[in-house]
Amino acid sequence: MLKTAALASGSSGNSYFVKNEEGLFIFDIGISLRQLKQRLENFSLTLSDITAVFISHEHGDHIKGLKTFVRNFPDIPIFISTKTYWKIKDKYENGSFVFFNPGDKIAFKSFEIFLHKKYHDAIEPVFFKIVTESGVLSIITDFGFPNREIIKAVSQSRVLFLEFNYDLNMLESGFYPEILKDRIKSRLGHLSNCDASALLKEYGNGNLDYLVISHVSEKNNTYTKALNSAKKNIGESSKIIIAKQKECSTFIEIF
Repeated sequence: MLKTAALASGSSGNSYFVKNEEGLFIFDIGISLRQLKQRLENFSLTLSDITAVFISHEHGDHIKGLKTFVRNFPDIPIFISTKTYWKIKDKYENGSFVFFNPGDKIAFKSFEIFLHKKYHDAIEPVFFKIVTESGVLSIITDFGFPNREIIKAVSQSRVLFLEFNYDLNMLESGFYPEILKDRIKSRLGHLSNCDASALLKEYGNGNLDYLVISHVSEKNNTYTKALNSAKKNIGESSKIIIAKQKECSTFIEIF
């Protein structure tokens, strides 16, 4: 059995967890340690339950709480790409960092975590595909264009955390400077509602039990717009959950 939820998801901070019989695994700590503690408590979990942490890339909304976490829990392994670590290493005096390269696989007794490259404006960004006896769970956010591995993960997943970052009309009519708008819309930026929906239409599968709408922009999107886009191209048997910035998502269990 596998359990998962988004602890926070959005432009201001991101963190997700996956739990099974082998432990509690955190994917990104883009919220404060205090927030991490409080949100885990919603699921009757504690910081001491954490088995390992995986980091996708070095942007602040994904590592905001990492420094404090490492200071308080120096023995919990932090899996991070080699180049990402070298980008941030000056901020860390200790910690149990475990290095990987994009394309690597971390094997545990009953499941594997694949760390695949994605298109984003970070030094060495990855997304996560967790393969268990219960099926595939993928966490795919912060990318502007789906590569082959993302397409494969979308087609395989029973649980899919997928970015619906912005509504194109809201972004283009908003107050962001043009250079920032162009960055968001680029292949190294973020995925729009329309593009996320098209990705599901083209490569989604009938085995998708849960779609978790993730990393929704607070300024260039709304949860309603993201939800309506997702509904256009998802099967009736799939449940849709919205991961929000200020609260935990619904708890998911798959067997």
